[in-house]
Amino acid sequence: MDNFQLLPKKESELKHYLKLISQKNKIIFGLAVGAMIVAGGLSSQLSTSSKVEAVFQVGTIDGAAIESPQAIIEKVRANIYISQLQASSRVDDTELRKMRLTNPPATNLIKIEINSTQPDRAKDTLQALLVLMGKDLEKRINAKKESWRTEIAFLEDDIKLMNEAIKRLDGEIQLLEGERKSFEQKERIIENSNPYDQVSQRLSGSVFMLLDTREKIDRIREDMQELQGGKERMSSSILSLQRQISLFRDKLSNNVESPLVLKDPVVSQTSKQPGMLMNTVVAGILGLVAGTTLVFAREWWKA
Repeated sequence: MDNFQLLPKKESELKHYLKLISQKNKIIFGLAVGAMIVAGGLSSQLSTSSKVEAVFQVGTIDGAAIESPQAIIEKVRANIYISQLQASSRVDDTELRKMRLTNPPATNLIKIEINSTQPDRAKDTLQALLVLMGKDLEKRINAKKESWRTEIAFLEDDIKLMNEAIKRLDGEIQLLEGERKSFEQKERIIENSNPYDQVSQRLSGSVFMLLDTREKIDRIREDMQELQGGKERMSSSILSLQRQISLFRDKLSNNVESPLVLKDPVVSQTSKQPGMLMNTVVAGILGLVAGTTLVFAREWWKA
């Protein structure tokens, strides 16, 4: 019996609430629409992000990368450059940490992207990073070039010393040549004196003088051959050193490729607004709930 008495009462209350909602629908829907507008506006301002991208090419020395692209990427991820970039007021640490760096397979390229709500700030940060990366690699190139120039200087000094040694050998060879000619002349004189009187030659000791002179001539010729061999070896060494110098100079001229920004930082034309629709829908639902709650609360307070 009690249940039948309560049922009409509940139906009456439900009708009252529905009537109340229909009467206050402007307030409820007004709050919902207002919440949706506010949420949409905030989402548009706060969630809109643009992509800033650039492409950097690591230079090469002797056909190999100055530094592996992956090593450079790890340095950026480890915040190695942050302390150097903080000196610039145009650089934002948060933008630097948003960077996405990739190395396309089998290339010396580094692709860098930043999705940011402040594209101009991100662009400045990316530009500063590219400049710093380039300077770092240029230091490595200059150090390598300096080592090559040092090698060239050492080789040129060796060539200079060898040329001086060759001049000394030439002087010694000329002296020996003079001695050789002198002894050969003495040999002819001995041979021409009393050539038919062998007994007289033996008695006068001219045979022994002739043999001694010929022995000295042979020793001088051996010394001259040895000096000439040393001279030829030095000349061969000089040619080898000159070829090495040519290789180093060729490396300085042709075997170095400086780092290069293939694509300057640019802001993409299309911006994305993640979650804007979802935020607006949720705000509308919350606005309906808040409006309904407000209407019921006011009615309860009046009652």
